[in-house]
Amino acid sequence: MVNLDRLIELKVIRRFNESSIARILELVQNATSRKAKTEQFIRKFARVYTPIVTFLAIGLAFLPYFFLEDYMFEAWLYRALIFLVISCPCALVVSIPLGYFGGIGAASRKGILFKGSNFLDLMTSVTTVVMDKTGTLTKECFEVQKAVTMEGITLDWLSLTAAMESKSTHPSQKPLQMIADELKEDAVQSINELHKLGVRELIMLSGDKNAVTQQVAKSLGIDKAFGDLLPEQKVEKVEELKKDASRVIAFVGDGINDAPVLALADVGIAMGGLGSDAAIETADVVIQTDQPSKIATAIQLGKQTKRIVWQNISLAFE
Repeated sequence: MVNLDRLIELKVIRRFNESSIARILELVQNATSRKAKTEQFIRKFARVYTPIVTFLAIGLAFLPYFFLEDYMFEAWLYRALIFLVISCPCALVVSIPLGYFGGIGAASRKGILFKGSNFLDLMTSVTTVVMDKTGTLTKECFEVQKAVTMEGITLDWLSLTAAMESKSTHPSQKPLQMIADELKEDAVQSINELHKLGVRELIMLSGDKNAVTQQVAKSLGIDKAFGDLLPEQKVEKVEELKKDASRVIAFVGDGINDAPVLALADVGIAMGGLGSDAAIETADVVIQTDQPSKIATAIQLGKQTKRIVWQNISLAFE
């Protein structure tokens, strides 16, 4: 609410650890612990390969001492160093991280911040995009959608009402005006592009009234929508979706109540312009421009980066 000229008296009815914010933070922590950790193949490869090659080189330098009578340390050290140079997969180890680094840099120039290269990879595999409504697909600022004239009214009431309300301090004005959150300019475009990129399911989860949620989903072409949801109910919905192992789920939100789901999803995407600190901190990807169409851009960048990385891998082995 907006308080302009009144004194407010507040009564505390719960302890902090029983508050909504405390429960949301607990959900974030629990969801993070359940989230699968993905690692790049090259890191796994280097973690095993590098120690093996290092120990073999050390062995090549010192073990001949126990078996050869004419052992010369300088000669065997030189051979060990040659072995290290030959064995080092420089093109593979260096070019792969640089490929992902380039992808992250390209994304940042478009207003998309990836918190790790593994999320670039995951974006290419996303099959289900789950979205919040308010602040994600809508502007979170209300405007008059429709004005209704009641039966029997013959006066030019609209101009009279506008004159009366011009001095009003109430944000939502009068009940004669069906006021609603306005869709973002690129909301329809973002849904169409996600469908074109092969995303199988588009789902909306909202704490707003179910009737409003269904209306917005229908106007945008979203496959499924659920309204009247509390933060923990959003978590339950995503947990149900995750039971199908074939799904790779991206969740897009902006509020503190979205933080638990952002942590639980395979890829959490936060609207960073007007989003809450909790959502931005928890998310894996941050859209700094608040444009939902950037979700499709992130997927395209992920696919392009992955294609370049695999080109590097194939060339490194030639």
